[in-house]
Amino acid sequence: MRLLVDTFGHVRLFKDRNLIGLPRWVIEFHDNEFGWRHTKILSGIRYNREKAIEIAKQIQKQEEEWESGIK
Repeated sequence: MRLLVDTFGHVRLFKDRNLIGLPRWVIEFHDNEFGWRHTKILSGIRYNREKAIEIAKQIQKQEEEWESGIK
């Protein structure tokens, strides 16, 4: 079961556990131009909450730059 931790624009950060119970972070975002969904999975052992939030914000910033470049 995924628990929504935070949302940054179109980027959503979830906390999850894999089949053997190890924690992981799931970052989901979608491409507005084509509607494709992207999922990035980070190990909860290697990445803490702050680092996962930082990566999600970087993805959101890249998405905003991409959208502003298209328009």
